[in-house]
Amino acid sequence: MSLRIFTLNNSNVIFNTERFRLELKKLRDKNKIPFLQLEQQLADKLGVSTDTVHGWHYGKNGPIDINIVQHLAQILEIDNFTLLLKNINGEHCMQQLTDRQKNAVKRIYDICIWFLDQFYLTDGFNDYWYKFKDAGANNPEFEINNLVDSYMYKIFLVIKQEYFDLHDCDIYDELYEFVNNDLYDIYEGKVSYAYRFEAIPDGNPTTSEDYSQAMNRLNSIIEKYI
Repeated sequence: MSLRIFTLNNSNVIFNTERFRLELKKLRDKNKIPFLQLEQQLADKLGVSTDTVHGWHYGKNGPIDINIVQHLAQILEIDNFTLLLKNINGEHCMQQLTDRQKNAVKRIYDICIWFLDQFYLTDGFNDYWYKFKDAGANNPEFEINNLVDSYMYKIFLVIKQEYFDLHDCDIYDELYEFVNNDLYDIYEGKVSYAYRFEAIPDGNPTTSEDYSQAMNRLNSIIEKYI
């Protein structure tokens, strides 16, 4: 990774590739367009190549001028362009959360724990495979995906409800990214009998391994701020 070092308010900062990826995902979800098309649109507005934006997207490098970072923030509708920057040591600026904000974080944490508990107790949601199969479903995996999507909707609803108190806090973005990436990853493409019960010897992660990895990731986010 090659990132230009900028000096801002007497501090050395670099482009925050993680935050950029998160904002890009938000824009993709909002406009419902592929990443490649989105990268092309950003490149045209910034006057750079699509390959350049692609490199930022995948953390290979970052903008070479802080003015580009400011322009990028405007395009992404980010009020404070410094959110696309982080200290040279990689640490985010830690904010002191109020009791109300801590309660908001706990509500997001609690529903994530509920989801992971459901995942673990049903062996990666695959216990539902038998339930739907016995009920006559032609495609149990499709039914499981619909069920889990409804669970994910509940989580995103809680996140949206806590925007009022947490929108200017880094932990809000990290929790959003955790749900959008980590929680999806533990079941996306895995809710089939064959994956969990026939292909595990080929090296696919077990339910317990997926659960532990997601829990560790979630707790590491909380421990940074609380």
